[in-house]
Amino acid sequence: MLVLGVLSLIGSFAAVLWSLGMIGVSHKAVRRRLVPAGGPEMPDESTLKIAKTTNKRIGFLVPSRKLQAYERTLQLGGRPYGWTPATVVRLKIVLTLVLSGGFFFLLVLPAPGMMKIAMWIAITVMAFIVPDTVIAGRATERQAAIELALPDVLDQVTIAIESGMGFEAALTRVGLAGEGPLADELVRTVQDMRLGMPRREAYGALAGRTEVEDLHRFLRTIVQAEENGVSVASVVRGLAKEMRVNRRLRAEGRAQQVPTKMLFPMMACIFPVLFVIVLAPAVFNIADTFAGR
Repeated sequence: MLVLGVLSLIGSFAAVLWSLGMIGVSHKAVRRRLVPAGGPEMPDESTLKIAKTTNKRIGFLVPSRKLQAYERTLQLGGRPYGWTPATVVRLKIVLTLVLSGGFFFLLVLPAPGMMKIAMWIAITVMAFIVPDTVIAGRATERQAAIELALPDVLDQVTIAIESGMGFEAALTRVGLAGEGPLADELVRTVQDMRLGMPRREAYGALAGRTEVEDLHRFLRTIVQAEENGVSVASVVRGLAKEMRVNRRLRAEGRAQQVPTKMLFPMMACIFPVLFVIVLAPAVFNIADTFAGR
């Protein structure tokens, strides 16, 4: 019965997620929207009405400031699986109700106890905060990937410019040929400019979608170089060299933090085992000695 209960719980949970559209979406959906075959796809009027209605439905559940925070985190994370703030709220509600209700019937009802009630409360709290943790982790990973790939992308842009391409064409070539979040953002920036957005506003929109300080500095420098008539290739080459040095310094800094981060796992997992192996024979000998007396 316990196995059947767990299987039914997992099946119902997966069915609810599939019905809400939270699973079954390819991770390449964002990139397909960035580079459509027949031009950029714009949402139709019905889609906009549905999104507005959904936001109104969840407005009484979550404050607008929290929805804006979800929107910002999802933007930094590249909108994983096509999630929206409404999707996050629904996922939090579904996870909390399904897991809390399921484990309540499995743990608490058959034989109530303080330990089981504490476990049920912990599971409920974890189910409520898991979506926040997932989108926050996705945003952090995406920004770290952009920061890591930026120097190499700037080198490719420099090579493309020196081969005779314009700056916009170089960004397009590097974005379409590359992979990862930075390439996707470059493609989207170029598409914004082709749709009529001024170059400076497109750069500002790119900076607004990220929190990488090196990328912000690169965009500010490009704007100043274009306004003052400075060679963009030389500017990009210098920035790429400087950012590569900064990347190496950050890697060295993280490497220096490894011993400190490993201290707690060693104390919690490795040292107790060593103490048992080293001290167990002595403890047994002392116990035999006292037992013999």
